[in-house]
Amino acid sequence: MKFTEVGSSGVIYMTVEDFPARNVFTTRYGGVSTDQFSTLNLGVREGEDMAHLAENYAILAKATGIDTSRMGYTHQVHRTDVKILTSEDALAPGVFPEYKADAVVTAEKGLPLVCFTADCIPVLLCAPGKAVAAVHCGWRSSTADILKNVLDAMETLGARAKDIYAAVGPGICWGHFQVSQDVIDAAESWLGDLTGLVKRDTRGENKYLFDLKNANRRRLEQLGVKPKRIVVTEDCTMCTPDKYWSHRVTHGRRGLQAGIIVL
Repeated sequence: MKFTEVGSSGVIYMTVEDFPARNVFTTRYGGVSTDQFSTLNLGVREGEDMAHLAENYAILAKATGIDTSRMGYTHQVHRTDVKILTSEDALAPGVFPEYKADAVVTAEKGLPLVCFTADCIPVLLCAPGKAVAAVHCGWRSSTADILKNVLDAMETLGARAKDIYAAVGPGICWGHFQVSQDVIDAAESWLGDLTGLVKRDTRGENKYLFDLKNANRRRLEQLGVKPKRIVVTEDCTMCTPDKYWSHRVTHGRRGLQAGIIVL
């Protein structure tokens, strides 16, 4: 498995080849939004034109072949709640969801699941023929063990950890993810051994650099996902703010990219 860049109908997105489910990690390229949302914003944001948002989803559908007219997504709040969705829970683009959760899971074929990011780590999971999940992994949800909750939810749908494939998508790299001691303490409680995931940041007193992408990879392995079935992109949202939205680079004046998976 490997990440590859695809250009179609003016849209540029990332996908994992040889992954057992249709998967898309969007970039900023290919939409009609303007100013701070330019161009392929997929999130409901204050000041965004809802007509632009609807058109962005239509453009994305044409480029990827994924039906974006009704999807499974949530109000993400940096916690560990997981929502198992069916087609009855599907929403049209731009509809603000009533439920709060940072991960969505389904066993229904053809229902696109979505997580939104702008520095946090999107993780897409697939147990072939059983279930898929889209997970928003910020440091708070990660260290509070959202991935365990997701795998537990997938297990209720017949999935087993050893059969799951995982794609860890574009997010902040550890060269830019400066954190304080509280984050390191939380990560140590979560993972135990942090070897290779943390180093001191000489730019600040009691500051560290934390590899959130590979921390989530390590947790997946601890939970029983086979290492050969996990792929992690090197793309960093802060390193390439022209390609991806970065909350830190824009100081919050930005749109949202999405990780999308379909069973």
